[in-house]
Amino acid sequence: MPSDGWVPILEGATAERAREAVDQVARCIAALRPGTHGHGASAAGGDAGFAILFAELAQSGHAGAADHAVDYLDAAVEAVSASAMTPSLFAGFLSVAWTMTLLGDSLLQPGDEPAGGEVDAVLLEHLRTTPWQGEYDLISGLAGFGVYALSRYPSPFSEVALELIVDRLAELAQGGAGGYAWFTTPERLPQHQREQNPHGLYDVGLAHGVPGVVAFLGQVVAAGVGGRRAGELLDGGLRWLDRQRLPAGSPSAFPAQIGAAPPSWCRLAWCYGDAGVAAAMRLASAGAPGAGEAAVQLLLDAAARPPDSCGVRDAGLCHGSAGLALIFDRFYQWTGEERFRAAAAGWFEDALDRRDPADAMGGFLASRYEVLEPDPGLLNGSAGVALALLAGLEAREPAWDQLLMLRPARTGVRRRPVPHTRNAGAAHRG
Repeated sequence: MPSDGWVPILEGATAERAREAVDQVARCIAALRPGTHGHGASAAGGDAGFAILFAELAQSGHAGAADHAVDYLDAAVEAVSASAMTPSLFAGFLSVAWTMTLLGDSLLQPGDEPAGGEVDAVLLEHLRTTPWQGEYDLISGLAGFGVYALSRYPSPFSEVALELIVDRLAELAQGGAGGYAWFTTPERLPQHQREQNPHGLYDVGLAHGVPGVVAFLGQVVAAGVGGRRAGELLDGGLRWLDRQRLPAGSPSAFPAQIGAAPPSWCRLAWCYGDAGVAAAMRLASAGAPGAGEAAVQLLLDAAARPPDSCGVRDAGLCHGSAGLALIFDRFYQWTGEERFRAAAAGWFEDALDRRDPADAMGGFLASRYEVLEPDPGLLNGSAGVALALLAGLEAREPAWDQLLMLRPARTGVRRRPVPHTRNAGAAHRG
């Protein structure tokens, strides 16, 4: 049964395998040259995400890890200053600003400036655009902007930003008494989805759809921001989600999308499927307590699902076994339910079984369009697998999975400063 703190769930031989895998991933990523490796600056796939990994390793006492974290964060900030980027939380300049906020307590030196300033001003100007023509989702749009704003709460900037995000979501909301949803227009779909859904669709995945919005709104309501409008949108979004449940006996409770074809069962993953929906409902319960009980039951049903029906093809966070392990681990720490602990341990084992130490980037390959290939990144690749394994190994709650909406995005967790030899100031001038 969990105590007041975070309980590690990996033990014995499995824990040793996990430590070996984390160490090899760290060595492989440390060998990349910050800013020059071709994977970009973002938290999802590049330097900011590598900085998160090494900051976590530094918290665990890995020698030299803090210096690597500073190097990668410096490179990410320099890239933002040198090139045009979208505001995407996962792939744009907000991914770097959010990383700076996350790591500030452990990497900032006296005299360094925290994240904010020009980034905040640019985001506020962007959010005042009406009618809103951009994305609404977690990965690229309004819900992701909200994660960044919540990470800076409470502050004058965050309160204004959150109010504006709620206003823009209200503009886009469709529905009425049966609930509210947010529509994905055809021009915002990838080619293969556009061909299948020429008039657009409603997305039911945490990464790109309605669950990401309700997870954000639950935190906004809990913070007391957004007034009645935020509460109405949260309630309506949860009611719409509940109406999308598939008939009893389906392998999954929720489909991936509501579009031209009849809705059908979905794989089990963070990005799409019942695990991601349950995670979203858990965060939504901060502002709508009834959603918590539904989230627990939904994930218990997912824990009982046969692994070979889950559609898992790699070990990554986005749509792989490490992402599932982390979600089940989060629910175990939250509830103390042993079935969640067993499911988390099983998916961690699955991730480790997919590792071949002879492969690049620590032995984990990422599935991309049915092809397995090396990927060092946080969202799809080896850095994310290593971070999830650390969560299973350490007696310390991770904070970085705010990015995935697996933990409330509001700050308040003070991270233990880590020893390093160089000043991080260059990373915090942008």
